[in-house]
Amino acid sequence: MHPTRQDKLLHRTSYSVGAQTLFLGNAAKFIPNFLNRTVNKFIAQ
Repeated sequence: MHPTRQDKLLHRTSYSVGAQTLFLGNAAKFIPNFLNRTVNKFIAQ
């Protein structure tokens, strides 16, 4: 069974969100909390 167009779109979305989460999780180890919250607030809008 081949993935549908919607399946591909959902996979692409979840990959980008996962990559963003991984990046922010690693960055949070090195940057101050207030800066981490500011960046998260900016990205979430």
